[in-house]
Amino acid sequence: MSNVLYNHQHKLNQKLIYDPTTFKIMLEAADKDLIGFFDELYIETNPHTKSNKTNENNRKKLVSLCYFLASINNKYINGIKADIGSYLQTSGASPSSIDTLANIGFLITRKTVNHQKNLISNEHQQTVNNYCLQNVCKSYYEQNELWKQFLVEDSYENRIENLNVHDYDGRIQNYQELRSLNNSKLVVFILHPLYSTKDYIKCLNILFKIFERSENEHNYLGNYVIPIVADWNVIIHHFGNSKDAKYRMMIDLLNNSIPLTLDIYATLFRSGYFKGYLEGVARIWILFQRLRRHNYNKALLMFLNDVFYWKLNNHPIANTLENYLPIFNDYFVENFHSSIRSQTAESNTALQIIQKAKVIDIERNSNLSFKEAFVNSRNPVISQVKLNYLKKKVSLFLFSLFEEILYNLGNTNQINNNKYPSFVLPTFKINVDVKTLPLA
Repeated sequence: MSNVLYNHQHKLNQKLIYDPTTFKIMLEAADKDLIGFFDELYIETNPHTKSNKTNENNRKKLVSLCYFLASINNKYINGIKADIGSYLQTSGASPSSIDTLANIGFLITRKTVNHQKNLISNEHQQTVNNYCLQNVCKSYYEQNELWKQFLVEDSYENRIENLNVHDYDGRIQNYQELRSLNNSKLVVFILHPLYSTKDYIKCLNILFKIFERSENEHNYLGNYVIPIVADWNVIIHHFGNSKDAKYRMMIDLLNNSIPLTLDIYATLFRSGYFKGYLEGVARIWILFQRLRRHNYNKALLMFLNDVFYWKLNNHPIANTLENYLPIFNDYFVENFHSSIRSQTAESNTALQIIQKAKVIDIERNSNLSFKEAFVNSRNPVISQVKLNYLKKKVSLFLFSLFEEILYNLGNTNQINNNKYPSFVLPTFKINVDVKTLPLA
C-alpha cells in the first residue's frame, strides 16, 4: 500500500483521495494484492450495529488511517499531514502547537506547511490557464435551470433561504453545492486602490493581460468574459392621514426602505425578474440620494444610464442582461472576500494576503477536499414555529412603538436652521438629520 500511495502522490502527481469508494478503487486497480483490503478494514468496524452516517464517517477515518500507516513506512507520503497542517494554520493554531503535533506524527512541520503554500502560490497562474482551457462556457449550462427560475413562492423553505442568502459560511449544509464555488476561479489577487475611474481601468487592464496569455481557439476573452470590477393596518386607522414626522418616518421605513433592501437581491435579482429589479434599483437610488450616500447613488445612476442607453440603441447586451440577470452576480467576489477576511489578520502584509488568496482558491476547487471530507458542516435550522414566534414578537414591538408615537403626535420640532436641519423625536429620545425623514 505504501508504494501505491507514494506513486500516486509523487510520481503521478495526483491529489489525495478522501472519498472512500474512490480510494478503494484506486488501491485495487494499482495492486491486485490489495483487492478486498479496504473492505476487510471496514468489516472490522462492526458496521452492522451502526447507522449509515456512522459507517460513512468510519470509512473516511479508514482512508486517513491508511495514509497514516503508509507514512510510517515512507515519510514522503505526507499529503494528509500537509492538509491537516494547512487547515490548522488557517484556523489560527499557534506555530508551537503545529510543530508539537508534527513531532507526534499527525502533521508536517510549520516550515513545511509554509513551503507547500509557497509552491501553490507560485503555480497559481498555471491553474488559471488550465481552468480557462477546461471550463469554457461550462458554468452557464450547469446553472441554467437555476438562472431561469421566476419569482419564488412565499414558503417556509424560501424564507429560510432568504434569511441565509448573505451567509457565506461554506459549512452550511443546504447550500454547499450552490456555494462551493467549483465553477469559479481566482484569476488574480492584487493590492490596488479603487478611488478613481483610472484605478478601475488599470485593474481591468491587468485582467486583460492575464487572459491574453491564456487565449486559445475558443477566444475565451472575446466570447465568454464580461469584465466587471466588483466590490460594491390597524395602526393606520388610528393615525388616519397624520403628517407627523415620526409616524411617516416609520411607515416609510417599514413599507419602503426595509422590504426594498431585503428583496432587491434575495428575491428580485436572484429570480431574474428584470423589470422589478430595474424599478428596485431606481428606488434604491432615491434612498441613497436622500441619505446623501454620494458614491452609491452615482454607481446606480451609471447602471441605469447604461441600461437605458443599451435599450435605446438596441445593443445585444440589453437582452442578455434582461434574460440572464442572475449571471451578473458579484456573489463569488463577496464570498471570496469573506474567506480572505476570516483567514487573515490585520498584521498580514499584502504579499501574505495574496498568497493566502491563491491557497484558498486551490483548496476550494479540489475534488472532495480535506475540509469537505472531515470538517463538520452546520445546518442553521429555523423552524416554522420559531418564525411564527418571531413574527408575533415583532408585531407586538411595533404595536407598542406606534402606541408611543400616537401619544406624542405633533411633538416633533426642528432644532436648527442648517442647510440640512435636525429634528428632535421625543418618542425615540434622539435628534435626527432631515435625511432620515421621507421626501414627501
